[in-house]
Amino acid sequence: SIRRSGAWKSHGDAHVIGKRKLTDGERDAFEDMLRDLTASRGDIRRAMLFALEHCDSSDEIVETMTEALTLMETPIATKLARLFLLSDILHNSSARGVKNASSFRRLLETALPTIFESLNAMYRSISGRITAETVKEHVMKVIRVWEGWSIYPSTFLNGLRATLVNKQTPSTTAQTSELVSPSKPLVAPTAPADDLDGEPVDNLDG
Repeated sequence: SIRRSGAWKSHGDAHVIGKRKLTDGERDAFEDMLRDLTASRGDIRRAMLFALEHCDSSDEIVETMTEALTLMETPIATKLARLFLLSDILHNSSARGVKNASSFRRLLETALPTIFESLNAMYRSISGRITAETVKEHVMKVIRVWEGWSIYPSTFLNGLRATLVNKQTPSTTAQTSELVSPSKPLVAPTAPADDLDGEPVDNLDG
């Protein structure tokens, strides 16, 4: 499973935005969601709501997602589903009434270059040209959606595009431990395109 570092803090230590440590139960629940995640709207919404309901732990949530997105043996479908989840969290990082959600935008901006180096390694490892192009188009579509949201500068997003298709070996070494069974099929999700616009959160209290 994903490694855990540092001492666990109580909820009372959450005076710094995003710094509260998840409890063991919360961490396990989120890891289970990432492990079993598919591109279905229900799966992504459930994990996205968990993240937004735990904005006071945004540091650890983004760290966990970054680790989950940089594991080399992750099946393609699972890795793309995790990217779609990241996109939905990003979409709601400016949601009104969701306290501290904006911290996700800052934290993900720092994490995304490393994540895209891992996506580049995945893309370059695909032997089938059609599968590789399908994966590339899914990821590029996510970037285009972010561009439409104007959440990051164009220069930053263009850097992510360049990283994805870079033919050189990335400088960052991707991790090798895994959350998911490597026996899952290496196929891309078939229908994420209509769900990339981000699902807004109306009311976290129900």
